Amino acid sequence: MNKVITKNDLFYFVLAIVTFLIWLGEDKSPLMAFIFFPLLFLYFLCKQDINKMMGIILFSNMAISVKTGIYKLEYILILVLLGYILIYKVIKEKRITIGQVLIPIIIYFLYNVLSLLWTPVLLDGYKGLVGILEGYLVYFIITNSNLKITEEDITNYSKVASFILLTLSLEIFTIYYQNGIDTVIQDKDLIHLGWGFSNLIAVIHVFLIPIMLMKYVEIREYKWFIPLDVLAVISLILTLSRGAILGVIIGLLTLIVLRRKEFLKIGIFLGITVIVSLIFLKIFNHDLVNRLFDRLFDENGRFELYKFALENFLKRPITGHGIKSSKYLINEFLQRSSTYYHNFILQILATLGIIGFTIFLLIVRGWVKVLFTKDSFVNYALASIIGALTHQLVDVSFDLHYFGVYFYLIIGISEIYRHYKGDNLIKKYQWISK
Repeated sequence: MNKVITKNDLFYFVLAIVTFLIWLGEDKSPLMAFIFFPLLFLYFLCKQDINKMMGIILFSNMAISVKTGIYKLEYILILVLLGYILIYKVIKEKRITIGQVLIPIIIYFLYNVLSLLWTPVLLDGYKGLVGILEGYLVYFIITNSNLKITEEDITNYSKVASFILLTLSLEIFTIYYQNGIDTVIQDKDLIHLGWGFSNLIAVIHVFLIPIMLMKYVEIREYKWFIPLDVLAVISLILTLSRGAILGVIIGLLTLIVLRRKEFLKIGIFLGITVIVSLIFLKIFNHDLVNRLFDRLFDENGRFELYKFALENFLKRPITGHGIKSSKYLINEFLQRSSTYYHNFILQILATLGIIGFTIFLLIVRGWVKVLFTKDSFVNYALASIIGALTHQLVDVSFDLHYFGVYFYLIIGISEIYRHYKGDNLIKKYQWISK
């Protein structure tokens, strides 16, 4: 039997706690984060450990509890890693890897660039480009990293998901502790961690809860993770994000359909989680459940946004109004502070029109090729992606900033994992013969 607790587990547990402690530093958190994470990142860069570097990038995103403007630590680390991949994997080896999604996202990105010509506020358009590029770079990095994923790596990914959610849970619990449970559930805007607020941070739960469940196929071997993962489910509820909770439910239903036999074992974990969560809510504040039910049937102004998005699409159905035009149009004509239409399909149609949406469907075709298989790990990845897209039907665009990082990291890992198991999903092109 493998070791229950490995050095890798201890590393990520310590990293989870250190990330939380840096986040507690508030105004000092940017300085501490910009020292600690780059140094740790460079250490593993010297060791050429792609898995560790990506893990550090994901944790660095959660470390800063104040706004840092354009200086996004995880973005900077991604650009450094991109430079390493380009120099040592692409240029030095004179080889580039083309995955199922790469060409479509390049075309899609270029069309977004072209739409700068007609987007109403050019600066908003530039920011929109920067936002979607982050996830695309991660996809390129992963597929060109020559990373060989083993079954042990797959188990480690599931455990890392637990540690990331541990940090996120501790930060959410701190917000409730500092402000009081009654105050927070009455004012959802207080659920702001500096690097993201409730609906934005909740998408990480949607991405990672299916992945964290994967290890419980061998529940006896990993039962010590149960307390950590119970905290993750409780913190999901505490985000008060109905879209995220719905996304997780849809993800779990996907797993029930795809992995029925395995899910019987995972059901033990879910049963414990539900019982503990209900006890937690009953002891600390039963109004939390009432508030969730009250919000369940409150559309919170989204129908107005959906109607407005459809109207704008019909005004310019071919080209749309340009990347991130939604911010200007919503502010100008609805006098609302929303930046997006809170539905990723309507967002694409209204901003990029039929042309942009057609290109987007080519990206979806790539997802389908990668994710639709009988392989166990990829099934859990599929549940994660379906859950996230469900969430994005009622929230902001799916491929922005760290949404895109998680989204295309999962896609990229799934693709190279299947490729090296013999499915030949990616193509490697050598432009100069050795």
